[in-house]
This record gives sequence, structure tokens and C-alpha cells, in this order.
Amino acid sequence: MIGALSISPLPSGVLVARYVRGGEVRTGSFA
Repeated sequence: MIGALSISPLPSGVLVARYVRGGEVRTGSFA
């Protein structure tokens, strides 16, 4: 995968994964 992967835990206990690829940013929430 080309880009940077950053996973940050939120106080609510939800993990937010941010995918940065080719200048495109995708945010996904996983319970």
C-alpha cells in the first residue's frame, strides 16, 4: 500500500483509521 497509515484511539473507544494515499484521505470508524 502506498501512503501512510495512522490509527488513533478515541476516548469513546472507537478506532479511527486514516488512510493517506495519493493525496486522498479516507477516514473509517471501527467499533
